[in-house]
Amino acid sequence: MYTPHASHYMPPMSYQTYQHHDNSPLSQNWTPTTGATTTEVPTLITPRRDSISSNENDQPATPSYAGYPTFAHGGIAINRSPSGVFTQSTPSPTSMVGPYGIPIVKQPDQSDVSPRIKLLVAREPAIPRAIPAPSSPLKPLDRALENQRGETNVYIRGLHPETTDEMLESWGQRFGDIKSSKSIIDMTNGLCKGFGFVKYHNYEDAENCIRGFHYLGYEVSFARESFYSKLKTFSDPQNTNLYVSNLPKSMNEHELGQLFAPHKVCSARILRDKNGNGRGVGFARFDTAEACEEVIRTFNNKSIESGDEDLQIQIRYADTQEQKSLKQQTQAARQFRSAEYEYATQAWRHGRLPYTGSSVHDSNAGTEFDQFL
Repeated sequence: MYTPHASHYMPPMSYQTYQHHDNSPLSQNWTPTTGATTTEVPTLITPRRDSISSNENDQPATPSYAGYPTFAHGGIAINRSPSGVFTQSTPSPTSMVGPYGIPIVKQPDQSDVSPRIKLLVAREPAIPRAIPAPSSPLKPLDRALENQRGETNVYIRGLHPETTDEMLESWGQRFGDIKSSKSIIDMTNGLCKGFGFVKYHNYEDAENCIRGFHYLGYEVSFARESFYSKLKTFSDPQNTNLYVSNLPKSMNEHELGQLFAPHKVCSARILRDKNGNGRGVGFARFDTAEACEEVIRTFNNKSIESGDEDLQIQIRYADTQEQKSLKQQTQAARQFRSAEYEYATQAWRHGRLPYTGSSVHDSNAGTEFDQFL
């Protein structure tokens, strides 16, 4: 049996005089080995097939580490965060791959406003922070500033119930001259419904208004197309069906057809409840759109007698299917937002909902809605 002796072992190396040589491609002493005898050094990075362009001009240059701090042993401290690695240009999909093939996630930008805007919103009397909408995440500022229709009218949601027209006007005037302003008031109790509008003369003042109210947590943006404008978009120029309301509940289809004589009614229908009682509304279809226009001009707001009552009938074009869908969706959205605002107001008054606004911008604390932004 072989028995090793101590003299057979290599003496231990002394690391005191050991010189470390860096032969990586990042080293200054590295020389590539090529099969051809040419002085041309091949590129270190292959063309990027997963990017839009694979031209050499679009390839990221070899990073320079001259500005990074060094240590006594010769190592380099490298900032490998997205902001540290990709400081010169937008990274390609290839360069976005980190160590071990793990993708580098781009950090979201933290929006901020200028000190001037902060001074404007804090000027006495200061604009209060918004009443938060618990089920509606706050849009990022870049999306709030989108203006596809060239609007100068600003929509603001999150106003306090005590907000009046005069208060909203004074707040809006801090950012520039305004054309008009309106706090939407609930006529049943005289309180604000939580939203309003401020219209400016130019885009710059309107954008500053959005920045200021967004900083305080308001849901704010340029006003969208109005509900009635959308209804008109979905109208049918060939529609010959008229919707008639405020009719006597005892009226039948024959009487409805005779109501518009001498114009010929192609078909008539009375709406009834489940017990067969008339609901006071119906439909009348005519031959042409011209006949419909004439009927509206002649009979709209006309008074008819029904027993002891004197009813004033209302006539308009019947809704298309698209208009019906728009009305249903708008009504559902209004009911949801009204209930949400009522809940948020009560919860805020009792301290169950915090203010939103500057804390979102001045800190990195996340919210439960971050995944939707």
